[in-house]
Amino acid sequence: MPKPLALLVFLLLETFLLPITIVGQILFYVTFLGVLGKKVNLSTYDPAFARWILDRLGKRKDAAAREIVYALPGVSRVATDLAFGPALWAMRTTGLTINMYDYPTYHSSGIIGAFGHRTRFFDDALLSCRDRVKQV
Repeated sequence: MPKPLALLVFLLLETFLLPITIVGQILFYVTFLGVLGKKVNLSTYDPAFARWILDRLGKRKDAAAREIVYALPGVSRVATDLAFGPALWAMRTTGLTINMYDYPTYHSSGIIGAFGHRTRFFDDALLSCRDRVKQV
C-alpha cells in the first residue's frame, strides 16, 4: 500500500476506533493506579511492553512477552487490549509504524528508537553466546 494511502487508512481506522481506545486508556490507568505506592519495580514495565508491542506488530515473535505483560501487577488483559489494540491493529493493517517500533534496527536514532535498539542489542548478545552459556 502506498504510504499516503496507508496514512489515510490508518487515520480513518484510528478515528473510527477512538472510542474503544479512550475507554481502554481510562480502564488501563485506573487498574494501574493500584500499584502506585506499592513496592513494584516500574522499570520492568517499559521493556516488557516494548517486547509485547513488537510481538503484537509481528516484528519480533515473542511468546513470553505475550504473557509477561499481563502478569505484571496492575495490568489488566482487557484494559491493555482495549487501550493499545486498536492502534496496533491499525499499524498491522496498514503496515504503517513509527521508528520507535522498528525491529531489527541498526541505524542511529534518538530516544524514540530505544525500544528497537535495546531489544536488538540483547537479542544479538544472547544469540552470539548461546552455545557457550547454559543459563541467563
